[in-house]
Amino acid sequence: MNMEKIQMIIKVILLFALFTFLCCTNTGNQTKQNVIIPKDNGNIILAYKGFENFLNSGKNWNDYEEYVLKAFPALMAMHRRYISVGLTDTVLFKKEVYGYRIDDFRPYLTTINEEKIIKLYNSVIQQMDSILNPLKKVDFCFYLSNGRDVFVQDVSGRQTIYVSIKYDMKDMYLALAHEYAHCLHHQRRPEEPSVLKKWIVSEGIASYFPVLLSEEYSIYDGLWMMPEENVDWCKKNEKMIIDSIIVDLDKNGLAIQKKYICGGEGFAKPPKGFPEKTAYYIGYKITEKCLENGIHITDLCTMDSKTVIDKSNIFPTQDD
Repeated sequence: MNMEKIQMIIKVILLFALFTFLCCTNTGNQTKQNVIIPKDNGNIILAYKGFENFLNSGKNWNDYEEYVLKAFPALMAMHRRYISVGLTDTVLFKKEVYGYRIDDFRPYLTTINEEKIIKLYNSVIQQMDSILNPLKKVDFCFYLSNGRDVFVQDVSGRQTIYVSIKYDMKDMYLALAHEYAHCLHHQRRPEEPSVLKKWIVSEGIASYFPVLLSEEYSIYDGLWMMPEENVDWCKKNEKMIIDSIIVDLDKNGLAIQKKYICGGEGFAKPPKGFPEKTAYYIGYKITEKCLENGIHITDLCTMDSKTVIDKSNIFPTQDD
């Protein structure tokens, strides 16, 4: 083979390598553009698309890392959160992902799309920002996994709301309003110890926001995370709840959270005869009373929890 042919082959190889690199780069950019939608107040992260890519792959652990964890820092942060609180066993989870089947998740993937999510996002943000402007940007991560959850955590210094696309559209709206309210409140409230009274006020303000957004919504929509019969029980037994909670207002720890905040059979441990999550109900009533007493929601979000509780007049005034 003469030198001219060798040079020609080298040129072809180099051109092919360059073409492959450009294609990969372009695909990566397109993928990022398709899953991250920049908005004025933060990003919409379509993380469920990464999980869908995994379901269409060989479905081994390396695929899960590539399409889900490494592709979405928010999902890596969620994965680490679940490990830290004991919700995910790293050994068992690696085995579990092999069993995921796209047919099990298809109902969720076929009922959600980018257009619906943007419409949902705009409706929540526009309404809530008209009541309380954000002081910092907030990201919204729409994900799909074997479980179903909605919560807020910081990712790279930015508040990020996680919501599973397993929720129907109404519950997703209420969940996003609740979590976004947490963010708006957190951006304004003073620093104070993480104890029951702080959690009650936090959950109460977040739970009341749907009622501020629409006259069609009631306490049952604000407390969407509680079965209606549990809300009715709380209405009938409000004094009993207050008598129980008042002695625990300054306590903290997982045991207190399980007693009044947490849900889930086998995990939550409410007082005997009580339903789960009674702190949400009391927090809602505290917020309702404060607003009825003429306190604006903006001012309410800047007060410490003791002041909010005192101004509601639901509890006897708490001494410092």
